[in-house]
Amino acid sequence: MVCYLVPTACMIGVYLLEKHQKQRNPRLNLLFLMLLGGAIFGVVDHAWNGELLNIGADPVPDILLGVAITLTTFAIWAAITIFDRIDPARAED
Repeated sequence: MVCYLVPTACMIGVYLLEKHQKQRNPRLNLLFLMLLGGAIFGVVDHAWNGELLNIGADPVPDILLGVAITLTTFAIWAAITIFDRIDPARAED
C-alpha cells in the first residue's frame, strides 16, 4: 500500500531538477504540480482507509501500481506539452 511513494520520489526529483534550472520552466512546474497532485491523492486515499504506512507481504504490486500512476501522469503531461506546442495561438517558445 505504498504506491504513492513512486510519484512522490519523481516529484522530488522534478523539484530538484527545477531548482537547478537558471530560468523557470513552466513545463517542469506543470509536471511537478501533476506529480504532487498524484502523491497527495495517494496519501489522502491511504490515510482515509487506515493504510498509510501499511506494507504488505509482497510490496511489488504496490510499487508497480505507483509506476503505472507515475507513467500515466508523465503521458498526460507529455500530451499537454505537445498540444501546447502545436497550438499556434499559444506559442511562446
